[in-house]
Amino acid sequence: MKTNTNNKSLILYGKINDVLDYLKECEKEYTYMYELIKSFESPAYKKTNLN
Repeated sequence: MKTNTNNKSLILYGKINDVLDYLKECEKEYTYMYELIKSFESPAYKKTNLN
């Protein structure tokens, strides 16, 4: 996984599991992003957004 930070932006490149692991490791800084991405994997999200 690669990261690119500039102008207070965070760009992550890589497999979703690697990105989630990175966000979890940096939980204090990126808690919101980690929770948002994890919510996409929930059965409730898939049920309402993939039909």
